[in-house]
Amino acid sequence: VSAYNREHGRQQQFGSDLIDSFSDAAARAAFHVDTLQSESVVDGVMLYDVLNDVSIKTDLGVVLASRKRTIDPQSSSAIADWLFSDVTLFTRDLTVDRADFVSGTQLNVTLGVMNVGQFEIRTNSAMLGRIFMADARDQIIGLAIQFLILAAALAFLFYRMITRPLEMIAEELGSIDPHGTDLANLQTPESHKHDELGQVVSRTNELLNRIGEQQADLIHREKVAALGSMLAEVAHELNNPLAVVIAQAELLAETATDQKTRERAHKILNPAMRSASIVRKFLTLARQRKIEKKVLDVRRLIHESVDMLSYQLDKRDIVVQTDIQADVSRIWGDSAQLGQVLINILMNAQQALFDADRSREIAIRASPNRKNGTVIISISDNGPGIPEDIRHKVFKHFFTTKPEGRGTGLGLSFCKSIVEAHGGSIVVKGVDPHGTEVLIELPGTMQSAVDGSSRAHPGQETASLHVLVVDDEEQLAQSIEEVLMQYGHTARVVISAEQAMRHLESESFDVILADVHMPGTDGMELYRNVRDIDPALAEKFVFVTGDSLDERLVEFFEHEKRPYLNKPFEIGELIKTVENISLAPGSQVPASGKAQAGRSV
Repeated sequence: VSAYNREHGRQQQFGSDLIDSFSDAAARAAFHVDTLQSESVVDGVMLYDVLNDVSIKTDLGVVLASRKRTIDPQSSSAIADWLFSDVTLFTRDLTVDRADFVSGTQLNVTLGVMNVGQFEIRTNSAMLGRIFMADARDQIIGLAIQFLILAAALAFLFYRMITRPLEMIAEELGSIDPHGTDLANLQTPESHKHDELGQVVSRTNELLNRIGEQQADLIHREKVAALGSMLAEVAHELNNPLAVVIAQAELLAETATDQKTRERAHKILNPAMRSASIVRKFLTLARQRKIEKKVLDVRRLIHESVDMLSYQLDKRDIVVQTDIQADVSRIWGDSAQLGQVLINILMNAQQALFDADRSREIAIRASPNRKNGTVIISISDNGPGIPEDIRHKVFKHFFTTKPEGRGTGLGLSFCKSIVEAHGGSIVVKGVDPHGTEVLIELPGTMQSAVDGSSRAHPGQETASLHVLVVDDEEQLAQSIEEVLMQYGHTARVVISAEQAMRHLESESFDVILADVHMPGTDGMELYRNVRDIDPALAEKFVFVTGDSLDERLVEFFEHEKRPYLNKPFEIGELIKTVENISLAPGSQVPASGKAQAGRSV
């Protein structure tokens, strides 16, 4: 660019100076229409090799003299023509002052400046291009040499100042034993103690110290993960017997003829329902799953979370006080995830009260924020509290104020991510004179919670249904049969998919209630076999599973658009689902009288 600008400016100046030098002589020749003088001027101008052609014309357009240099076509350059197109042609109008040629006024000639012709010069763009390229090449070579010298100097300095110190640090890192009890600190090079490299070493040492501190926590977390997996398996195995207990307890409560028996049935049913809730919580917490939002009752969400920890809280003499205002609106969210948020915060409060030598109290309050329609949940304790200077760090990953072995520093960061995913916010505050308060604000909703206790179509009678129950757990299958009979339906119970196929060939069923996990052919394979034979019959399937959080099952249910019941389920859920299938579009089921419909879930 510098070479081009220089050549362009030089050519502009050259053309202007050249045409200025010869314009007077050319004007005289044009004024006198002197061909010989014109040719002399043109010959003088053409002495410059850079010129391509020159011409002198009169004001009437008559060419007095012209010269044109022959140029080899191979030497021409389109690029040069384009680069120097604005400095290759120079023209000048030739003028004379009559006063310089006519003396006196007796000739009656009007004096003044007059145009007598035109002087035109055109330079050779190819030659200009060659001059430009030669200049540019010289500059590039010079710059390249300077760059190489500078690069070599910088490379030497970089090696001495950066590369070699980094190699030394890398050697120290390579010598650290990852299985050692203590991780050694790196030594900062003497000349880099106060610069960026020194900061890198300092931060690396901090990271090494943090890694050392987290080694024990990682081992602990692996144990917790293994324990969680085991708990999930145990919970899954508990689903079948719990389903039997709940079904039989509900039947006993509804069919008992005396009050004392009904009370005993409820004493069995209530702990069984609580156990079922705990089992579902274990399954939810032990496995990853998609967020499933629905309308939630804040009061129920809080009480269920407290119930999950009631044994630990009672064991440590921790009093939990709840204050839930009557006008608190419902919220829209995932009950399992928001329940885990409350449980995490309650566990933090519980652990904060471990060493308290005074009364141990946790207060839970829920109130509406009428300004923006949100719900505020406050959980506070009267423990030692969190110092104000570190309160802003509590939501960072791996940050914890708990003693070694009591926490991983992931609980509150998990809570923050879940609350924000629900469009809410969470903050930690101090409580006077001591203690900690966690404030959770979640968007409220005016929608009503779905009541699963009602029948499929309240007030509408349905015909007696013939249901095929396929479950390898005989007691559960028999309990389902009893429930269906209580509601006026009939059932055929089989314990394998093979038996189910034989009955499907000889009997007609309104609903097929199939367990997913069975020895041999499972419920999904049974469904596929039936679908291949009779797609209309496959539309009558309802699945029963104790592990609805299994991603493979969830994908299957979503793909096939089939309803399913989670074990342990309640009578209301079972009846509602079965009757919904019978009343689906395309089903022809006449109405008839039957047993009482409104049973609570």
